Amino acid sequence: MLGGAEAVMTGVVDALGDGWVAGVVVLQDGPLVSALRGAGRRVAVVPAPRGRGLPGAALRLRRALLALDADVVHANGIKAALLCVLAGPGCGRILWMKHDTTGDVRLSRLVALGCADVVGVSRTVMAPFARRRRRAGVVRNGIPERTVDRATGRARVLAALGLGGPDDAADGAGEDPRHDAGGEAAPEVLVLVGRIALGKGQLELVAALPRIVARRPTVRVLLVGPSDPAFPGLDEEILRAAEVTGVGDRVVLTGHRSDAVELIAGGDVLVAPSVRDPGGWREGFGLAVAEAMQAGTPVVAYDSGSLSEVLGDAGEIVPEGDRDGLADAVVALLEDLDRRAALAARGRRRVRDEFPASASIDGLRARYLHLANPRRRRRRRPTEQDQT
Repeated sequence: MLGGAEAVMTGVVDALGDGWVAGVVVLQDGPLVSALRGAGRRVAVVPAPRGRGLPGAALRLRRALLALDADVVHANGIKAALLCVLAGPGCGRILWMKHDTTGDVRLSRLVALGCADVVGVSRTVMAPFARRRRRAGVVRNGIPERTVDRATGRARVLAALGLGGPDDAADGAGEDPRHDAGGEAAPEVLVLVGRIALGKGQLELVAALPRIVARRPTVRVLLVGPSDPAFPGLDEEILRAAEVTGVGDRVVLTGHRSDAVELIAGGDVLVAPSVRDPGGWREGFGLAVAEAMQAGTPVVAYDSGSLSEVLGDAGEIVPEGDRDGLADAVVALLEDLDRRAALAARGRRRVRDEFPASASIDGLRARYLHLANPRRRRRRRPTEQDQT
């Protein structure tokens, strides 16, 4: 499973095509490199350790960028933008695509000074630049049109929980995705998708789970996502917290999954209890939330970062950190099939109307062209979007 920013980047590269993309430089090996190379893309890996390793990484990045000889460098995140700035002039004009917030607003503003353009995926992530930059605006993530069979997704969810075999995922298409052929009470499954990190809220959901189970005793939780090296041991901490509160047998961590979208479709509710992490990170978009809306899976989320901005009226919003409120909102949705159906319909409409992939790609293309054309840069007057 790719992270949200990585998934967006692969979508942008695929949509732009070979005529626009000279190559991709990735700052660490992993699923993103495999995905891009599997799609036939030219990929260079420039390891970029933190701290004292940054100057050396910037020098290696400079060599890689000079070899590509691109007019514009799309820096996907603050670390990439910082390294591109440190790489120095002559590597191409930098467009920083800002995916989330950090606690260091001063660093963000300093990095932005070295960029020709800053584009945020939501209004939330652009707050540090309000009235400070002429060339700054919002190009929201686009969700590609896809149809995910919810019955197949349900079979995959049950298999991941150890309640079905691999053959069930192939045989489940077309059947009732919430039907238990064995006659026992079918489990109600909560899905949380995201890297295992303090900000993504896995501990929040586990803390709320006993209150949920007391009222909905068949509930199970599927935590989908890879471990984050920045939070070593958090996987074990989550499982210990579940054991201590008596719900350890109801929580499964899947690790990296390439079928995360199918698992979202197979859940009864997607839970997104993101919180501000100790470093000040906050959710900048919430790709899993948008994917759940598209799949017709209702969402309960904390009012944290950009989640309420993305979700709108197509889900349930709970104050950040209100674990009892989170449990109550989940239970209320599980008990109300009509409400779930209404939110699913709203979510599908919202993704179609507000987050079309074509609008996102067109917005980025326009900004790339502006940066690559010096004559146009001199003559162009700032638009209302630039002053956002």
